[in-house]
Amino acid sequence: MIFKSMETERLILKNISMEDREFIFSQFSDPVVTKYLFDREPLTDIERADEILELYLSQ
Repeated sequence: MIFKSMETERLILKNISMEDREFIFSQFSDPVVTKYLFDREPLTDIERADEILELYLSQ
């Protein structure tokens, strides 16, 4: 889903992009995050983050 980026004093909403690769990996490789938000095993390599990004970018 593509939307216009928005920014307030405390919040930035933007479209996901391949530039978010390291952030996606850092979050989805954390066992606590994946337990509550991902419902899968934590990522073990950054290429899996690419797959997540491709999924979101293709919609």
